[in-house]
Order: sequence, then structure tokens, then C-alpha cells
Amino acid sequence: MTSKNSAPVDPRIERTRQVVLAAAAELVAELGYSDVTIEAIGERSGVARSTIYRHWKQLPELILDALSAAIEGAEPPDTGALRDDLVAFIGEFAGLLTSPQFRQIAIALVVESHRDPDIAELHGRFLRARQECAVAAIERGIERGELPATVDPAAMTVDLVAPVFFRAVVLRAPLDGTFIEEHIDRWLEIHRRNAEAPGS
Repeated sequence: MTSKNSAPVDPRIERTRQVVLAAAAELVAELGYSDVTIEAIGERSGVARSTIYRHWKQLPELILDALSAAIEGAEPPDTGALRDDLVAFIGEFAGLLTSPQFRQIAIALVVESHRDPDIAELHGRFLRARQECAVAAIERGIERGELPATVDPAAMTVDLVAPVFFRAVVLRAPLDGTFIEEHIDRWLEIHRRNAEAPGS
């Protein structure tokens, strides 16, 4: 459905855009952000450079759109139990990080975010979306009495996600179901103890 103020999108144009975005994301993963060119994207996608330039006036704009499309999709799980919510959340995050293409895109986001304000904003958006999912799950857990009310959901989220990112991107170690469940169980136990300790 389209609004009264917008024209219908030609499906052929949308398919072309998606093919170009996918090719650009693949090349960022393979070559790194700085080595991707319009020529390479055109060759990989099979779309003429003149057509690409009709949709994106500059290469950075195209790459930003490609990376944005690649990192979207965070949905807050709500299973009715905190542990199950976190297993679902970390499972989705681990699935992204263990995808060779996405892992390389994640590395490119981290590196380029220190040089390019637009990439930094995109990187921040990706992190915020995942953080909001985890915070929402933790807050529901607090409301159900699964965690003490004194815990800090935002701080807990960092403790939850950072080891997963480090294991996948830095160590390149597996993130199987056993690791995920053991990590979450340790995390829950540590934060319960800290919140319930005298003087906390």
C-alpha cells in the first residue's frame, strides 16, 4: 500500500536496488569499507554504473544504505521467561556474528566508526537496537520478580553482550547453544548475587 503522496514503487526498480545493496554488502565484507568501488559493485551485481548512479549519487551513500540494510532486524523476544528471552536474543545475535559476511561487516563498522561520523551513527544505531531488545527483556524479568529491582538493565546488557561479541569477532570461537545457555546462566547468577549482596 502507498500513501496518497507517494507513487507506487516499480518492483523492477526495487529488485535492482536490492541486488545492488546485496552486492555492496558482500564487497564490504570481502574487501573492507575503503576498497569498495562503484565499478566493483556494478560488476558483482550485474547492474550498469549509470543505473547505480541514478539511485545513489555518491558511493558513501550507497555503502551506508547497504550496511543499514544488512544490520536491521532486531526484534525483542517475549517468551514469558527471562532466561528464554535472553537465549532467544543472544541466539539471534550469535547467528549474525557467526555469519562470515556479517562478522566482516561488524568489523568494518567498528573500524570505520572511528573515522566516519555517518558510519559511527550507523554503528550506534545497530548497538542501540540490540541493547533495547535486551533491556526490554530484563525489565520484564524484573517485573516478574526473576531479578531484584535493584539491578541496572543497561549495565547488565553490556555484561551480557560484550563477551559474545569478543568470542565471535576477536577469538573467532564457536557460539553454539551450549555456550549461549551457560553464558546466560552464569550471567544471571552473578547479577542475582550482586544485587542481593549486603550493601548493594
